[in-house]
Amino acid sequence: MKVPAYICMLTEAHVCLSGGVADVRGPLRNSVLSTRLSRHLGYLAINFNHTRGISFDNPDLQWVLTELNRLGLLFGEDFKQGCSPAQTMRELQRAGVLRASFGAIAWRGPGEWFTTVVAP
Repeated sequence: MKVPAYICMLTEAHVCLSGGVADVRGPLRNSVLSTRLSRHLGYLAINFNHTRGISFDNPDLQWVLTELNRLGLLFGEDFKQGCSPAQTMRELQRAGVLRASFGAIAWRGPGEWFTTVVAP
């Protein structure tokens, strides 16, 4: 299975993408997020304004994640992370910020990925 582009990590001020990033460069460059594209830790990244406190309370991060969801990107499940991108999206759903479904992706083993749709 070719791994689709997905959000693999959230840092203090970056949303990092992995997988089939080449497939989404064009749509990202033509989106409202185009001015926020950068490289961070070797990943294609989208910048957001860092604020103190819990990350999912950050309105700029909320907006960036909502836009990425509108573009159809998947959000990584990674139980090794304190709060994975998919878990952050679940928190936004619980808070009523995200009222839409989102796609999640997880790694099961070499060459084994699976996706799910998480309804609000």
